[in-house]
Amino acid sequence: MLRTPGRCRGALVPHPLKPCEAIEQINVSADRFGDHLRMTFCLLGDLSQIAFPRHFGGKRRHFLWRNTCLEAFLRAPRSQAYLELNASSSRDWAAYAFGGYRKHRRDAAILQPEIRVQRTHRLMSMTVTINLPQSLRSAKQIEIGASAVIESVDGRKSYWAVRHPRPTPDFHHPASFALAL
Repeated sequence: MLRTPGRCRGALVPHPLKPCEAIEQINVSADRFGDHLRMTFCLLGDLSQIAFPRHFGGKRRHFLWRNTCLEAFLRAPRSQAYLELNASSSRDWAAYAFGGYRKHRRDAAILQPEIRVQRTHRLMSMTVTINLPQSLRSAKQIEIGASAVIESVDGRKSYWAVRHPRPTPDFHHPASFALAL
């Protein structure tokens, strides 16, 4: 993990139980500017082997994590409450507020994020910019759990994160918030 004022970077690794040969690496960077957070995910590999959504919507949708989806979990240090943000290359998105570890989930009251996607046969870059919710605007630091669900064209899924603290994939686990901004 690399951290500089207003910016952090990290590399996602696949969960050992769920590898994906098609993806060579996934990197993430996060920048905070004012009340905004911008996260950029870069996937490198044989993207023809990855199942990406065929539609383009740009709408709030549930269950994005059932398919290829990039995710961020955000919280203030020492807070039990956190925000889950899901984004798809279709530009669909979802945001959930949790009061504690997998508890009290509700749709988060945030504006639609700006999602930009660039893709070639070997590289996909997705940048997601959100207005931070009020609960995170005043935080001097934000802890981030960056992760990805990657679905292969054969239907197998791999789970990527900066840190995998459990024997099974669990992006919500408090120890998954491995980046600091």
